[in-house]
Amino acid sequence: MNYRSFVVSALSSLSIPVRHLTYTGTATTYCKFQRYNLQGETYAEGKERSTGHYVQVDIFSPTDATELGDTAQALLIAAGAIRIGGQSLYEDDTKLYHDSRDYLIEEI
Repeated sequence: MNYRSFVVSALSSLSIPVRHLTYTGTATTYCKFQRYNLQGETYAEGKERSTGHYVQVDIFSPTDATELGDTAQALLIAAGAIRIGGQSLYEDDTKLYHDSRDYLIEEI
């Protein structure tokens, strides 16, 4: 499984740039994501049977990004991800709202 393709495909209808790790474009609202953990989830007979890709999805916007984060969450869950956490932030240095949510994408 390519978790990058999974996230980009799931979020393709957001109509904002969705990039892995960095965004250098000019859009004021955009999404970045990264995998922060990779681990075996289930094992049988001494072999890994499923792998967990733990992914953080961050949406940045000059206005409150919560609604866009909710939409992204619905899209990712519909694609098979499981939300495991998140938070809403405001970045003083960039003056951007930041909706950050964590997901488990399980590869079987």
